[in-house]
Amino acid sequence: MVFSTPLSTSSSSKDAHQHQFTFHNVHSNSTPTTQNLLAVFRCLDERGLTLRDFLVETFKSDDEVVKRHVGMFYGKWGPTTIVKVWSQRLSTRDSTRFNHAALDVILKESLTEISALTKLPALRHPADSISREKVDDFGLTAIISALDIHAPYLARILGTLTNGVESLMATLGAMLIFNQSQKSNYFQMMMGLYLYSLGCPKRVISLLNDARFSVSHQTICVSLKALTRNALDSVRSAIKISTGFWFTTTSTFRHGSFTNGSTMPTTFLMEPLQPS
Repeated sequence: MVFSTPLSTSSSSKDAHQHQFTFHNVHSNSTPTTQNLLAVFRCLDERGLTLRDFLVETFKSDDEVVKRHVGMFYGKWGPTTIVKVWSQRLSTRDSTRFNHAALDVILKESLTEISALTKLPALRHPADSISREKVDDFGLTAIISALDIHAPYLARILGTLTNGVESLMATLGAMLIFNQSQKSNYFQMMMGLYLYSLGCPKRVISLLNDARFSVSHQTICVSLKALTRNALDSVRSAIKISTGFWFTTTSTFRHGSFTNGSTMPTTFLMEPLQPS
């Protein structure tokens, strides 16, 4: 196969089609596939189209016939095949540009997936409604399941980067989701409560909140009030159901009785439960 120099046309045309070539002849030992390709290139050359122009215009076209051919290309795994071939054949310089272009596509899809994950009620723990049941039901499996179902691209990326370690996948995924929306705090709420229970300083919790690993110290305090309220409600309900009585407390103590560390005397009064 012999190529000539670019077509000898006007200077403006030469600039516009600097990558075009004419085909003088075909080697006698060329395969039928090669001969067909050269015939196509000759046709492009005659029409004043580079290969790049042809491909761009093909996939941008609104013509129904062209769109039908493009649809068949997509339907027969054309993009997947082409991407694999390109990745194997590109030079180092072209490979860098190709990788950046491919990465742009993946990043866009991943951000869309993360946005979808932030809308899942299962990945949210409002601080004022946290309960013992929610704490007991916590598990990383819920995050992995959400990634697999709603974010397959992100799940594959995280799985590859972490060598398939699910606990690490769930942690990184939860941090990315929380970074997009702090309402999606399923993981961070549990980590915050756990850190607080270990006596972690407020300053450290604040740093971990900035790193999207934990909710803020203020949110932890709100959730603790909810846990206390829910715990008391559970105790009251249990007592009503099991004994038919409910407890009230009355407290009498001297002014300043806590200044010396003394405890508050408390009297429990048991009263019959009135029918509702």
